[in-house]
Amino acid sequence: MGTQAQNEMRRLGEKYDRLKGFYPRPKPFILSNFFSQQYMRGYYFAFSMEAKYNASMYIVNKPSTMCHELAHIKGFMYEDEANFLAYLACAYSDDDFFRYSGYLSVINYLERDFITAIGNDPAFYREQPQINDLVRRDNIFLTPEAWEQVEENAIFSTELVRDISNEILEVNLAINGVSDGVLSYGRVVGLLLMYYDGVLY
Repeated sequence: MGTQAQNEMRRLGEKYDRLKGFYPRPKPFILSNFFSQQYMRGYYFAFSMEAKYNASMYIVNKPSTMCHELAHIKGFMYEDEANFLAYLACAYSDDDFFRYSGYLSVINYLERDFITAIGNDPAFYREQPQINDLVRRDNIFLTPEAWEQVEENAIFSTELVRDISNEILEVNLAINGVSDGVLSYGRVVGLLLMYYDGVLY
């Protein structure tokens, strides 16, 4: 899967010059269970130019996460941009599983913005085409079995680790000029709209 992610990003580089060149093979976190407590899917470690991913997370998340972290390698540091490039790399893959991962990677952002756009109207929402139940089943971070293993081996409570991690992430994003913090990940919806409207690329 790591090799496939490298190939997908290189293929995207054939279309977009800024994505050309070398991509390292994504590596799993050594402590994936601990990173699961932080709800962290991946991480780009700039000092060693490594794209890391959570080996404990549900498998369908891995292709898009690997591509997301590889996008950071090329200097796309904003999370919405990395989300967008990961989506493109996966959505235009010849591999069905990568395509599915790409679409699933943006579904929550799209649904959240759609709900906001319709004024949080539950009746109107139910009248629209619904997300397939099988897709909703796949729209998870970890399987129940994986969560059980995480909790069994946890040194600290997941709630404590998650809260501390969220604070650190918000501070890190603010230091790097991202004023809306973790909400910035969701700006991928605007990029998708511009892309499909022909405004972006």
